[in-house]
Amino acid sequence: NMLMENKTGTYFKYAFGEIILVVLGILIALQVSNWNQLRSEKNTMNAYYAKLANTLEDDIKVLKETTDQLNSAENDLIRCLEILNTENEADIEELKSKIGALNIAFANDHSMELFNEFMNKGYLSKIKDPQLKSQFESVKVQLILAKNWDEVLDNDFVNNVSPFIHNN
Repeated sequence: NMLMENKTGTYFKYAFGEIILVVLGILIALQVSNWNQLRSEKNTMNAYYAKLANTLEDDIKVLKETTDQLNSAENDLIRCLEILNTENEADIEELKSKIGALNIAFANDHSMELFNEFMNKGYLSKIKDPQLKSQFESVKVQLILAKNWDEVLDNDFVNNVSPFIHNN
């Protein structure tokens, strides 16, 4: 109607106003979407933090138990060395009961699947605290070292210790 009534100026102002409203609506929708995404990521990261804390607490308990077992095995092995050095035949039965400590292999069972999932999903880049980010990177390196060390110990046990015990 406005074009037919030669009110093109008014028509263009109205059309321009409509375009501005649509653009503003889109920008507001994008901003709300961004806020929701950031809130969702924050909730996800907080959930990972809580799960990681629980996993680490469980690992600490396991490590304490493993440490106690290793200390007990160490004491048994020291006693075995003492018996072997004295060559006292009266101690042979005690030696037989304690020598089994040589046949114990402890594996680092800290695969930290949850930690790896956190890292693989790229959440490390979303951590803003540089100290926390550095600690996560350090854990990643330590897990790789632990896995490598475990493989070395496992190979040494399978190839050296176990055959020696069986043969002797």
